[in-house]
Amino acid sequence: MQLQGGHPAASVFHAQQAAEKAAKGLWAHTKGALAPRTHAVGQLLDGLGAPSGLTAQGSRLATRYTAVRYPDLWPPQPLPAVSTEEAAAAIADAEDVLEWVKQELGLS
Repeated sequence: MQLQGGHPAASVFHAQQAAEKAAKGLWAHTKGALAPRTHAVGQLLDGLGAPSGLTAQGSRLATRYTAVRYPDLWPPQPLPAVSTEEAAAAIADAEDVLEWVKQELGLS
């Protein structure tokens, strides 16, 4: 994944979605059941037995995602713009989740 086009908020959103979908796919594959209906990537990873550091990365993704996806949850002041650095961190966290999922599936 790469941050391109000067849209860091969109990058945060899509990074979280990539990690969430990968975790839910692994859940379905390993548990033979649908994953819980949640955007909480950290909780999904915890339920999959991921290392605690990766679970923390998933939790950070969910926090960033919530702020970007639901900006109205943060009154009374508007949220500050998402920085390029925050977007890059979200992308890096998502890449780590995707790599772990691939390892768990025997794809890397």
